[in-house]
Amino acid sequence: MSGARKLKPTWKRVTLWLILLFGTAFITYLIPFTDVPLVYGFPFPFYDFGGISMTSIYIPPKFDFFYFLIDAIIWYIISAVIIK
Repeated sequence: MSGARKLKPTWKRVTLWLILLFGTAFITYLIPFTDVPLVYGFPFPFYDFGGISMTSIYIPPKFDFFYFLIDAIIWYIISAVIIK
C-alpha cells in the first residue's frame, strides 16, 4: 500500500482526528502546564487566552496558526495509524 493511500481521508479517520485534536487541546485548557493562565492545544499550545500571569505580567490573547497546523498534522497521522 502506498504512503498516499495510507493517509487518504475516510470519515472514521477524520472523526478520530477531530476528537484527538480538540479533545487533547481541551485537556490543556483544564490542566495548565505553565505560568501562563490558559492555553489551548497539545502538544503545541496554538491558542493563548491571555490574562495576568502569577508574576503579574499581562499576556495578550493570541492564535498561532503554525502550531495549529503542526498539531493537526500530528493528530491526523496518529489517527491514520490507529485506523488502518
